[in-house]
Amino acid sequence: ECINFAGKSVTVRSIDPANPAVVAGTIIDGGAAGSVVTFNSGEGASAVLMGLTITNGSGTLNSYGGFDGGGIYCSGSSPTIAKNVIIGNSALGTLAAGGGIVCHSGANALIDCNTISTNTTGGFNTYGGGIACFGSSPTISGNLIMGNTAPMLGGGIYANQTSGGMISGNTIGGNASTSYGGGVCLVGSPTLSGNLITANTASTRGAGVYVNNTASPVIEGNTISGNTGASQGGGICSYQNSSSTVIKNNLIIGNSAKSGGWGGGGIHCYSSSATIQNNTIVGNSAAGSAIGGAGILCSGGSASIENNIVAGNLGGGGVYSYQASPSISYTNFFGNTSANYVGMTDQTGSNGNISVEPMFAGVGDYHLQSRQGR
Repeated sequence: ECINFAGKSVTVRSIDPANPAVVAGTIIDGGAAGSVVTFNSGEGASAVLMGLTITNGSGTLNSYGGFDGGGIYCSGSSPTIAKNVIIGNSALGTLAAGGGIVCHSGANALIDCNTISTNTTGGFNTYGGGIACFGSSPTISGNLIMGNTAPMLGGGIYANQTSGGMISGNTIGGNASTSYGGGVCLVGSPTLSGNLITANTASTRGAGVYVNNTASPVIEGNTISGNTGASQGGGICSYQNSSSTVIKNNLIIGNSAKSGGWGGGGIHCYSSSATIQNNTIVGNSAAGSAIGGAGILCSGGSASIENNIVAGNLGGGGVYSYQASPSISYTNFFGNTSANYVGMTDQTGSNGNISVEPMFAGVGDYHLQSRQGR
């Protein structure tokens, strides 16, 4: 069945939202007859969906002939969606969006502590296998967003150019896009903070995170690891983006750019002037790429690279400057192959840049050792 809250401030929940067995056994099955749950009558935070399994939804018809919000459809409403399992829903057709959840037209929902998995969009130019946001600023926190797919933009999460909000404390893993943003695709400007973004794939740009030219997000305090397959930016791709995009205090490790692609194992700044500050960028790869930049690839633009550790990245150098003019200061480039700096003059000893063993605390622990050896 499919349900519509119809503007009511009510709670629909299982008897024990904290018990995974109860949640798994309390199922609303949409029967592929539309969005399983709809909020489109101005509902607020007191309209609550909690502790249920939402499955087999097919979405609400959009103006382009496709479907949006396979599992949950929010338009002009800001409900509370918490502790649910949103699984196996789809949104198909032209410009389809939000296999799991869609937020339209000021839908500033609280999406908290849900499992959002194996949802999909399919068709021409589709968005957000797990969650898609259009003109909305939801709070997306503490969720497990896994194994969702979108052929075009944002396997896990997509936010369009008029969307903001907060994406924090989530695990975003194993999602896939055949184009841009396997984990997260940011065309708008939310804050992306404190997430684990891991093992996502994209074939073109930004296997972990893709930032489009209209966006100005803050990407802060995330662990971005083991994302693969993109020809431009294994961890992050900032594409034709201004200096208003800030990438800071992240751990960017073990990502890889596709062999034969442009490169940028950790970060690719494509005609981008993003600020890259206080990050640890280690063990990424651009081996076999056409240009390189295992740690950071700057192709055009004037990125600001300040106070980072860029170490042990493989294939194409710690930073590769290709027709670009990055500003680099107070950064430690150490042990990168084929060199720490490629396509530009070695900056070691200038502007506070160094090249010394970082002395990490241990294998897999990227804190720095104290003088006592931690």
